[in-house]
Amino acid sequence: METGRLVVARQIVSVGYKLVERETKTDAGQDRVVFLDSVVREILTAWAVTRLTERANWGDAYHDDGRDGSSPPRTAARCTRTG
Repeated sequence: METGRLVVARQIVSVGYKLVERETKTDAGQDRVVFLDSVVREILTAWAVTRLTERANWGDAYHDDGRDGSSPPRTAARCTRTG
């Protein structure tokens, strides 16, 4: 986040209503650098703090897929909170 750069190495696409992670379609899309302005960096930093808080509150019930914000939304119907 400090560098203000995001490197796109893989993509997530919907195939038959299911999310699939794969290489980008074209060579031009691989390792594409996206420069983030200060507003976007601030929003992503706030999101990281929110995720850390959620992780602490949910404990072992927290699902972390290793991605930053690309997961389908977590809902009460899909989560079971213990304790």
